[in-house]
Amino acid sequence: MLLRDKLKASKRMRLDPFKNDALRIMVRAATGVALGILIASTAWAEPEVEESVDWLVDRQAGSTGELAISMATEPTTLVYGDVIDATVDVANGTDEDRQVVIKVLLGEVAHFVRGDGGVRFESPDRAENQRRLEWPARTLPAGARGRVTFQFLVTWDTSSREVYLQADALDPTEGNAPVVTHLRQAVHYPEGGGGFLELYGFKLATVAFAAVLVLGVWRAKSRLARGESIASSLSGLCLEVGAVLAVLFTSILWSELTPWFGWKEANGDILDVRYSLDTHTIKSSQGPSSTVKLYSGSLTLSFEGPEGPVITSGYRQQSSVSSPEILDEYRAGSETVCYYDPSFPERVVVERDLRVSGLVKELAFLAIGLFMAWFGYRANRPQRRAAIQ
Repeated sequence: MLLRDKLKASKRMRLDPFKNDALRIMVRAATGVALGILIASTAWAEPEVEESVDWLVDRQAGSTGELAISMATEPTTLVYGDVIDATVDVANGTDEDRQVVIKVLLGEVAHFVRGDGGVRFESPDRAENQRRLEWPARTLPAGARGRVTFQFLVTWDTSSREVYLQADALDPTEGNAPVVTHLRQAVHYPEGGGGFLELYGFKLATVAFAAVLVLGVWRAKSRLARGESIASSLSGLCLEVGAVLAVLFTSILWSELTPWFGWKEANGDILDVRYSLDTHTIKSSQGPSSTVKLYSGSLTLSFEGPEGPVITSGYRQQSSVSSPEILDEYRAGSETVCYYDPSFPERVVVERDLRVSGLVKELAFLAIGLFMAWFGYRANRPQRRAAIQ
């Protein structure tokens, strides 16, 4: 009986090898090695290639022995506020099929609107000064030419006056340097816009204010030299400077209050989140110079206006921000509430500027300007009466 039981147990062990500890350990080890090889092969795999023939525009592009890239826009004349169609062509002049990854850098003025073929942002989770687009790797047959397209907005929300684009194509399997092309072009104002005052109005106003200030100081010194009182001598300067401050801060307050009265609300699709950067160097005679960075936010939006879809950019009336991280709450592809001017829908804001701190500051400067103007008027009244008599 004992021998028969041992034979049965041996038979069951052969039929069920996993009850044998040695065999079980060997099987687990082999399984681990196989999984390790699979994971390693996945990690070192080539980039995923999109097998699409839709992007091929010419299968007889010629043989040059290398990749070539070109870029074009339609229309060729770039105007502020226009949405521009752009194309990037890549030709494979070699005798072998190539994998191609296409990237495009949009400069500060060009804001992304839409693109084809699975295009995406390299850094979709934050606002950028310059935006880089990337298309998935795809096969470009020998002697063929492929094309990708995208649209961009020529934004007003920047001090730059030229559009810069850079496109490059790279075969990620070869380790070669990418082929690169650039487009740099001056931006034009819309027809009827960009007049002399629009182009140089701010500079002229700055020069005029400086001239008024210098002239007022000179007149005050002349009157002091003639023995007039300090109040009488400074009356003209206070009147002129106060009037300028009052007009300036009245216009600022009006621009900030305008979106609250008469502007319409709309749901806008966010297409791009960008910021412009102005850098100023402040020189000091007593120490090293310092650099001041001024950021201005801009959201590219698409919304339904009174006469149809509108694509434009805006953030708030005073678009300056302390840091570009403030814009990180906005994401391309999401929606946000915006406010636009019905008479000119391209004027749009996402945040209406009416902060208590800013309002108090502007009202304070307005009050100072009005007080200076009133003081200058009152102090100068005796001289006016004497001149009349």
